Amino acid sequence: MPCRAMDQQGATLPQRGIVAGPVRRAVAGGRGLGHAAYLTTWIHNANPSKVVFCNNAVVIENIRERNYFTKKIVDAVLCETVPIYWGCPNIGDFFDTSGMSLCETADQMKDAIQAATRHQFMALNPALQVAKAQAAHWADLEGRAARAVLATL
Repeated sequence: MPCRAMDQQGATLPQRGIVAGPVRRAVAGGRGLGHAAYLTTWIHNANPSKVVFCNNAVVIENIRERNYFTKKIVDAVLCETVPIYWGCPNIGDFFDTSGMSLCETADQMKDAIQAATRHQFMALNPALQVAKAQAAHWADLEGRAARAVLATL
């Protein structure tokens, strides 16, 4: 089932190929970019070719802080999309980042979106598979919590 963007009242926005068509992606939070309609326009302006922006994920955390990341990046990697990521500055301590586009500014995000091609995805896919195994570990919140409790007994 394709992803559908929602406005703030929960109504479905008009489907746009760059968001809902062939694109598998994670879009989330972040100042100025959190509203789906705004982010869709922003991505489309950065990379107007709907065809070449496949298999990439724009992942924006709510804050940029060491050791803080959310399921946004985990879900993007588990979906086997190349994350174009703004967030945890030391994400490399948790994931192999050689299959990701790490960004620190909005300009870097636009550049990464413009550089998103099928060829890039194929080149980064082997590293993405390594990160996928790491993401599976972080996705198992209940299992990790249970093991931590058992380790204290």
